Amino acid sequence: MAEGDAKPTGGLPDAAALARRLCGRALPGSDFVLPDSDVPTVAALARSGSTEPHPVFAVVESLRNLGFSIADLCALCEFDLADGPLLGELDVEFEQPLRAGARYLSSGTIESYERIPSRRLGVVDRLAFRVTLATPDGAPVAHVRYRWLLPRGRSTP
Repeated sequence: MAEGDAKPTGGLPDAAALARRLCGRALPGSDFVLPDSDVPTVAALARSGSTEPHPVFAVVESLRNLGFSIADLCALCEFDLADGPLLGELDVEFEQPLRAGARYLSSGTIESYERIPSRRLGVVDRLAFRVTLATPDGAPVAHVRYRWLLPRGRSTP
């Protein structure tokens, strides 16, 4: 834990210190090829007769290609994956369609981190991050914005 990231009493990490450390942080990203072989499987599951990649691929590939694991992303937030991060909201914006067999680059940024109270979950940290999928020449294809909830328990914030 870095200086200034000391846990306050109650065992909760300091949300303000986490926000200062995380906001604006770039996610490593990676390059990938959207697999041709997955398109028919997803089309069948979505009951779509389309031969084009389903829009859900933007979500799947943005998470698959963060550049590190979901557990690593949770660890950045001093949150244990076993405690169950929750998807709060998800927005996808396309600038052009995805193509099967095409190469893409993913990159991302942590946009915000804040502690909020929840009647059902107790103390919750809300993490917002955005992942962009782009062509190798840098033309954006899709932007996926996530808002995750990290339940911290019933402790007082």
